[in-house]
This record gives sequence, C-alpha cells and structure tokens, in this order.
Amino acid sequence: MDKLVNSAASFIKKMGNGVVLTGSGISSESGIATYRDKGGLWDKYKEGSTGGILTVLANYPDDAPDILSGFFESLYHGKPNPGHVGIAELEKEGFINSVITQNIDGLHYDAGSSNIYELHGNIFRLKCMNCSKKTSLSKQQFYKMGNKIVDHLTKYSFESIFDVLPKCSCKGVMRPDFVSFGEPVPDILEAVKEAKSCKFMMIVGTSGVVYPAASLPQHAKSGGAYIIEINMEESALTKQADIFIQGKAGEVIPKLIEKVREKSI
Repeated sequence: MDKLVNSAASFIKKMGNGVVLTGSGISSESGIATYRDKGGLWDKYKEGSTGGILTVLANYPDDAPDILSGFFESLYHGKPNPGHVGIAELEKEGFINSVITQNIDGLHYDAGSSNIYELHGNIFRLKCMNCSKKTSLSKQQFYKMGNKIVDHLTKYSFESIFDVLPKCSCKGVMRPDFVSFGEPVPDILEAVKEAKSCKFMMIVGTSGVVYPAASLPQHAKSGGAYIIEINMEESALTKQADIFIQGKAGEVIPKLIEKVREKSI
C-alpha cells in the first residue's frame, strides 16, 4: 500500500486541481449503514432493493417505525471520520477544488469542506413542496423531527409522515431535501463540469453502479484526468483507475496527506 500511496501523493502534489467523488463507503466508517452492504437496508429488506428508503418503507409498512428510528439514529450520531477531515484539509491546502458526494448526511460540511456538490441532496435540509423554499436544520432539530415522525407512526404511509412534517410560511409541506429514485439529480451539471476540468479525480467509497454519479470518472478521464480510487474492495469503477488503493478512507487518506505534505516524495 505504501508504494501506491506515495505514487498517488506525488501526483496530487504535482498537479493539484483535483475533485473528490464520495459514496456511502466513507460514511459507513462513521457508523452510517450503506444500502447495499451486508446488513444494510437492501440486504435486510430485499423487496426494496430496486428503490430507495421510501420503496423499502412502502414494501414493509409495519416495520417503518423501526426502520426510520435506526435511520434517524445513525444520522444523528454520525460524525466525520479522518477520511472526511482529510478531504477537507486537501481542499484547504489547495490540492482539490471540490467534493462531489452521493451522501445525504452532511458529514463533508461538518468536516470543513466548503465547495460541495450534493447529487442526492441533504437530509438535514428541508424543501417546501409548494414554493421550493429551502431551510437547514441543526442535528437537534432534525432528531426532534425524526422522533416526532416515529412516534406518530404505527405503519408507513405518506399521509402519516406528511401530517407531522413542518409547514412552510406559504403553508406548503417541508419535506427532507433528498433525492428519491426517479427524481431529478441536483448539481449534476456542475459536477460534470468539475469532472471534465480536473487534473485528477479521487474516488472514495462508492460502488460505482448508481448513475449519473458513476459516469463522472469517465468524464474526468475523457478530459485527461488521473484517477485514484480508495475503496475497501474493487468497484465497477476500478478498471478506470490509474491507481487503486485498497483500504478504509479513514486510514488511507491521512497517510496520503502525510506524504503530500512532505518536502520531497
């Protein structure tokens, strides 16, 4: 691994102008379960594996209180790990321009990253279904809202959840601002632009099977970018990578930063 880390660090230090693409793998190191991994939502509730959490809830309405309770708990207690922090440090030190994430947990913001494109939205932000006004929630506010929803449920239905969601000043319902399957993906045009113009793309903790996010490394590659992948196992994107470093983001990225900061590599 050390040789691969040295090679990646040398390129990052030389070229800069990078973009990081992250998936659920980096957040799993913060205790937020992935959908696809063993023990994840789609492993436990296979009839929902063709859609997001809303599909799972619709197929298992009696389990909705337990599913949502676990979901809210993990998001509330999740904290940035050294992988998130390291990515923020690379941005602050000028080696990367932006973070493109498929995660909705806001951990990149918590870690200190500032230029973030959230392809699947943010669970800690509400969006009015009537006027599209958006407002951010603190973790305490989110947790309070989540508990209210769980306490109100006996089984899942859209109506039972909407009954307890906050209302906008226009009287519309404020729903969590995350993308469900079939909905438009925000920030994708900006993300493609970032990918096409970067000198390197660092892929961290994504399976590479969810589009359009999975197309971004190809956009980067077509623009001549160098691809570095950090993952626990090979993904659908590994064949596009110039360097594949197998391991946890929270362990690999701090080593990478240490090498980037050395006077000579």
